[in-house]
Amino acid sequence: MTVVCASDMHDKSYGSTGTMPVFGAVVSAKSPDCILWNGDYIDDDGVFSTATAQDWYNFLESAASEFRNDGHMIPMVFVAGNHEAINIEGDGNGLWG
Repeated sequence: MTVVCASDMHDKSYGSTGTMPVFGAVVSAKSPDCILWNGDYIDDDGVFSTATAQDWYNFLESAASEFRNDGHMIPMVFVAGNHEAINIEGDGNGLWG
């Protein structure tokens, strides 16, 4: 089984000129059985808003379209990172505050 691990896509450049298409092409060429995304996708720090919802949509749409093998989406597993959480005081991310 071939697994690719990916994380820290902080730049939000998911369009045709961003890093996601380049990364998707490199990963897809390896024909992995799945991709493990281990956190820090959009830097929302646990804040839910219209803007962060759009960021999540853009990230997931890009991931689904860029990571393909023979026309099929490569299965993906997502794990939350510290930038997807908020600390107990509610004023920063879950790890660094």
